[in-house]
Parts: sequence; C-alpha cells; structure tokens
Amino acid sequence: MDRQRGFTLFELLIALSLLGLLTTVMYGGLRFSARTWEAASAHSDATMTIEAAQSFLRRSLEGARPPAAAPPSGAPRSAPVPFVGRPDALAFVTTLPSVLGDGDGVIELRTTDTGGDAGSGRRLLLRWTPLTSPGPPGDRTLIERVGGLRFRYFGASGEGGEARWWDAWPDPAHLPRLIRVSVSFPAGDGRLWPDFVATPMLDGDSPCFMAAQPRACIRP
Repeated sequence: MDRQRGFTLFELLIALSLLGLLTTVMYGGLRFSARTWEAASAHSDATMTIEAAQSFLRRSLEGARPPAAAPPSGAPRSAPVPFVGRPDALAFVTTLPSVLGDGDGVIELRTTDTGGDAGSGRRLLLRWTPLTSPGPPGDRTLIERVGGLRFRYFGASGEGGEARWWDAWPDPAHLPRLIRVSVSFPAGDGRLWPDFVATPMLDGDSPCFMAAQPRACIRP
C-alpha cells in the first residue's frame, strides 16, 4: 500500500507566509475603508453644520428690524437697539426662532477663542437676548474651529449718499441694503464656507417693515 504523503516543513512555512500576507492585505483594506468612511462621515457632518448655520443666519438677517421700528402690539416698549455692523461682529434685532424664545430679540454674532489647545482656532458664537418675551439671554456655538469672520455692508450713509460697500456700517439708526457674511477656516481645514449675501426684508432707508406677501413697506 502507498503511504499518504504529508506537507513538508518548507511547504507549511510557505502556506503560513501566504496566509499572513493575505490577512495583512485584508486588514489594511478594512482599515482604509474604515478611515474613508469616517472621513466621508465627518465631511458630511461638517457640510450639514455649515448649511444649517447659513440657513439660520440668512433667515435672521432677512428678518432684521430697523432700530426705529416700534415693537409689536402688546409688547413692552423699550429704547431702540441700534444696528451694530463691524467688520468682525454684528448685532441686530430680529424675530427669534422658537428654539431661542418667541418674539423679538437681539442677536449678536462674533468669534471667540475656543479655550482649547493652541491651534484649535476660534468659534463662531451666537448670542441672543429676548426683548418682547420672557426668557434669559443665551449663547451657542454655530461653527467650531474657524479662522476668521468678516461682514460687509452695502448701502448709503444718510440721505442723498452714494450706496457702496462698507467694512463697518456707518449709520446705526438704519439698516444696510445688503449684508455679506464670510467665514474662513484654518490652513489645512477642508471645510468650505460659500460666501452669501442676505437682503433684509426691511427698508434700509426708513423705519418700516417690509412685508413678504405682498412685498410692501409697512410703517409702524
């Protein structure tokens, strides 16, 4: 009878080496796939955060109220809050969303240090103060790790002035016609902030509300 031939030590070593190589390749592929998935997920989350922040800012700026406008009927009357438009900060009166408190309120936008490690950048901070409804002031981070924030304002300073772009808005008693919002990120950060221009739904040259439907100037 023929004896059954087994594996030699050399053949066994070759088989083990091939198995180890195959395992390494498969593990490397799994790690690459996991990193790719995590990067895509992080990019998607960052994009959604930016889109949500832009949507909120656009709605708030388009609903800005002129400083001279009277508060809604039944609301407590207080001193007008001026429109403050600086290159790196902005404060204005608008209708607060329900998550921040119903009624009118002052919204402030600026950047502040994160308080973390060096190189962690700054954060885009939203601060709000209710005016016509009870509720405490609050603040919330809109975007983490930003490099810079810039506002520009288009309109005329005073009656008869020529409309142009301003780095700082010179007329706190009236609203600009357009507001451009720009956000930059630190070097190497893959996030993008498409600049956008908001058009306040109010007459920037006179204290009146601009109704959406129909679009008309309604004076208090």
